[in-house]
Amino acid sequence: MKLFKYSAYTVGTILFAVAAGCVSYKPPPDIIHADSYTGESTQQHRTLPPDYKVLNVEDAVNISLANNPTYKQARLAMIQAYSVYYGGILNNFTPGMKYGWTGTQSQSPNGSGGGPGGEGNNYTQNLGASWNVFSGMTGVMGTLSNLSGAKSKEELERNARRLLIYSVKAGYYQVLLDKANVQIDMANEAFQEQMVNDTQLKFDAGASSLADLLQYKTQRNQAQVAVIGDTAKYYNDRYALAALMGLTTADIPSNTNFPSLDILDDKGYALPVEFYLDMAINQRPDLQSSKELLKAAKYNLYSAWGAFSPTAALNWNMGTLNSTTSRSTQQPLTSSYSNRNYDYGATVNWVLWDGGGLGGGNTGNRITEVRYQQAAYDSATEGLTATWISVAANVRTAYTSLSSNIATRKIQGATLAMQKESRDLTVDQYNAGSVDITRLNTAQNSLVAVELGYVQSVINVAVSRAALDAACGIRE
Repeated sequence: MKLFKYSAYTVGTILFAVAAGCVSYKPPPDIIHADSYTGESTQQHRTLPPDYKVLNVEDAVNISLANNPTYKQARLAMIQAYSVYYGGILNNFTPGMKYGWTGTQSQSPNGSGGGPGGEGNNYTQNLGASWNVFSGMTGVMGTLSNLSGAKSKEELERNARRLLIYSVKAGYYQVLLDKANVQIDMANEAFQEQMVNDTQLKFDAGASSLADLLQYKTQRNQAQVAVIGDTAKYYNDRYALAALMGLTTADIPSNTNFPSLDILDDKGYALPVEFYLDMAINQRPDLQSSKELLKAAKYNLYSAWGAFSPTAALNWNMGTLNSTTSRSTQQPLTSSYSNRNYDYGATVNWVLWDGGGLGGGNTGNRITEVRYQQAAYDSATEGLTATWISVAANVRTAYTSLSSNIATRKIQGATLAMQKESRDLTVDQYNAGSVDITRLNTAQNSLVAVELGYVQSVINVAVSRAALDAACGIRE
């Protein structure tokens, strides 16, 4: 009796430990289950701390990796895939054990011939084990397929991380661009306002025409419209960045600022494109995921062929039967016995022909299953080819864009310096009366356009650097 009890406890403990494997997971705040937004306090949201003054790009990336729900789903999908793999190991390479206990009690009010009745007690227990020791390698191939599938999900988790980092950086730099554009618009508005005031004084003194005054007021109003539009874009892009960072407010607090626009150098990005292609082919996670999917398809094909082989299994059972019978509660025990049984054996099966079917796989037919898995393997091969081409094209595109943007930034920087000097000279000439208002407006509008183009080129270099890093699969 103790043997069966301790065996059952042991098996139960092992199964509980396996089934209760821990998943490291930090759930989102409970506010996502609320029925309204304004009815909840800000403290219940996932947001930045109130004392967070300046958000830099590294912090934005780290916060996103900790909170972004889409990235978390990719990680949880990887955990699911590995659970399938570990479950397959237990199913395919460990024997199954089962313990059973049954107890019955019977009572009879009258015995034979009208005599006193009796009662009987029967208790049975059984401990058994079975082990499928050979299944045509279908178990081995299935486990290897599950392992490759889990590794593919792991690489997809890394790929989700790669794409998230790039998206956050691109979104962050877009906010910096919006901030710079607003500053340029406000500087232009201030210039136009100053020209309105100066021209108003000249008009009042009879030294300027009404047309000139109206022209500057029009330029000022257009500058104000540009400020309004770019300010709205600035806040909308802040919301988009907050969403990538997984903040449930979908907003970055108003007291959180962004640093000034920095000019990133091009050091480390001047090597030939072949260097970056080698790096990408070696470490791009989406390419590695496709390779693992091809392995999984190969193992599934081998498993389909394995269905044509024989199978072998071992089994073992041990049990007891205890029975007691008495005439009545006033009379002594009349009969009692205990019976033990013990058996073991082996089974070999080989399906030679059953119309080609085996009832498993995707087609339910052994012959067509091989054809199905062969096509799946060929499809996975084409999928790997498509990913390879995509990676190579991605690297070449990012490399060319970065080179182009670096060259453009240098030219735009030189152009900006010249245009500033040209505008200032035109202002002096206008005040001296040697050029008309049209020439000054043209110079000012050209300066604003060049300033906007320059900050755009600075951001393009930063985004292109991030794109090339992502294309190469650089891990952060």
